[in-house]
Amino acid sequence: MQSIRVILILLAVYATPLYAAEGDTYGVIQFAIADVDTALGDADPTALVGRFGKFMTDSVSLEGRFGIGLSDDETEFLGIDVDIDIETIIGVYVLGHATTGGDNSFYGLIGITRGEIEASALGESDSDSETDLSFGFGVNLGSINIEFVNYIDDDDVEATAISLGYIF
Repeated sequence: MQSIRVILILLAVYATPLYAAEGDTYGVIQFAIADVDTALGDADPTALVGRFGKFMTDSVSLEGRFGIGLSDDETEFLGIDVDIDIETIIGVYVLGHATTGGDNSFYGLIGITRGEIEASALGESDSDSETDLSFGFGVNLGSINIEFVNYIDDDDVEATAISLGYIF
């Protein structure tokens, strides 16, 4: 895990210039399928994530994200059906971009995420929020974005997501 963080930081610092220029801004809207692992079990809820970023250099951007849950997923705990839902995802990240030609690029990211999930069973619900160091990678193919992020990985919850998005 430590080596992944080092690679992402090096990519952010030394990435080759991208088609974007310093000061350019961008937005991305993503549909994310999450894998949420809790003490209650595994679930795959979905979320809608909005990203807004600004290039600080030709190859490094600073980005904020906000996401909300779209659909929950059901798991079973001690014979009881439990619905797991993403309430919110909020974070700030540094992205190191490298061009592969034209409008195509790949990137690594590292940052901080605060996520909130809700578990519901038998008419009762409870929510929990966690904040953790996040990292991931993605590819931009013209105006299409594909991404994997490890948002939260602590003792209580592990949350990762694969996303498909539109860049504007």
